[in-house]
Formats: sequence, structure tokens, C-alpha cells
Amino acid sequence: MDVMDTQGETFCSNCGEEKIWLSSEIAAMFLELSELQIERLIESGEMHARRTHGGTCLVCLDSLYKTRQRSEEMVFEIDPGDLAEVAGL
Repeated sequence: MDVMDTQGETFCSNCGEEKIWLSSEIAAMFLELSELQIERLIESGEMHARRTHGGTCLVCLDSLYKTRQRSEEMVFEIDPGDLAEVAGL
């Protein structure tokens, strides 16, 4: 897993372009999953992740959105702009 300094926009090697990164805590909140479930999605490769120098797990916004789209259990729409706003970006 790559290391970065903080939430925000930076290159995602899985997507091949600049992406917004959110904490796994925020990802879990919006997907209504536990952070452990988010970690499992990361380990399976469904979600792209990085760690900050302080150890915080960050998730690529696009992979979070794609995970939500694949899930038949989710009943709400996620707007990437809303997620970025909640994250203070």
C-alpha cells in the first residue's frame, strides 16, 4: 500500500490518474459498513487504498463509488462531490 500525507487529491496507481482520497472511516460511513469490512474490500482489491505517514487508511473515491455501484444492498446514491465536501476537501 502506498503512503501519502493526508486526504485530498493525488495519483492513484490503480486508476492511473489523479483521484480524491477519503479516510476509511468516511468510506465506511457512506457505505454503511464497518471499517473492518472496508479493510476486507481493500484486501480483495475492490477498493484502492493508501496509508498516511501516521497510519490512517485512505480510500480512492472512485473505487469507493464503484464498490457502491456493484453492491445491490445499497439503497442510496453517493455523489462524489458530497463525499469530498464531508471530508472537507
